[in-house]
Amino acid sequence: VIAEDIYSKVSVPPLDNSAMDGFALKDEDIISASETNVVYLNVVETIEAGRIPNKKILKGEASRIMTGAPIPEGATTVVPFEDTDENQQKESNITKIGIKLKTEKFENIRTAGEDIKSGEKINIIKDSATDLKHEEVVLTTKSLLGINFLKNHIKCSCGDEGFPYFLFLILSAL
Repeated sequence: VIAEDIYSKVSVPPLDNSAMDGFALKDEDIISASETNVVYLNVVETIEAGRIPNKKILKGEASRIMTGAPIPEGATTVVPFEDTDENQQKESNITKIGIKLKTEKFENIRTAGEDIKSGEKINIIKDSATDLKHEEVVLTTKSLLGINFLKNHIKCSCGDEGFPYFLFLILSAL
């Protein structure tokens, strides 16, 4: 139990990001894509998680993208690796990618603030510790300074999966 409400100072995630490994591109470029009608796009860069995109996606282009990496400007969807011809290509530094499946606008994209919006009250009262969202724990941990906890009023229970390590950080800070 805490003595005051906690409000997030940041959005989680802070930027639109990829929900999976694949290729970020414009959905209108692949409207006709299928197993029998592969659509080829120019690969302009690879975006790893934690790296900011350097290129804007233009018509006919795609960026190879990893889970959690920010979506480049101009991209409207992410096509998973398994729906491309990447595995059939022999080169490690590919310049063209064949898309074998149409994806919808914003498919496989986590939007900024999807989990927690800046200014939103963070609810950390749950039935069990395993019900806590990772983002709630991280934001709560970041917000510990200046937050008054009621002494001796912490109840944590968890299932057979064990006590999450990151929750330990909060408890050890009390």
